[in-house]
Amino acid sequence: MQAYNCFLIDGDGRLTDARCGDCADDEDAIRWAERMLRQNPDYRQAEVWQAHRLVAARQPLRIRV
Repeated sequence: MQAYNCFLIDGDGRLTDARCGDCADDEDAIRWAERMLRQNPDYRQAEVWQAHRLVAARQPLRIRV
């Protein structure tokens, strides 16, 4: 397991929450961030970091109607 940080950003572009977690790899960390985005509609974007390396920046998934 590797340590990752997830920074959660609101609709105004402000950092509203930060979480630390252990994930198996980058893909696992990205899935972790996407779950947090789906669970809280106040978060508009998540950035996943491992130490000083940006792993990914994700916006919430949109449901097509």
